[in-house]
Amino acid sequence: MRHYLFELADTVNQFFLQNKIIISYIGFGTSTAIFCIFSLLSIIKKLKGNKNNSNSS
Repeated sequence: MRHYLFELADTVNQFFLQNKIIISYIGFGTSTAIFCIFSLLSIIKKLKGNKNNSNSS
């Protein structure tokens, strides 16, 4: 009986671990997307700035 409970607890633990990985993966993807959007916006701003002032690097 104790062995069965141990196995059940292990299965539940494994399930939560997998869900944590999925949740963290989604969170990582969202933060990466936000970072990409912000970096694109800053690149666009830099390009617009370079058109006005071609000497600045």
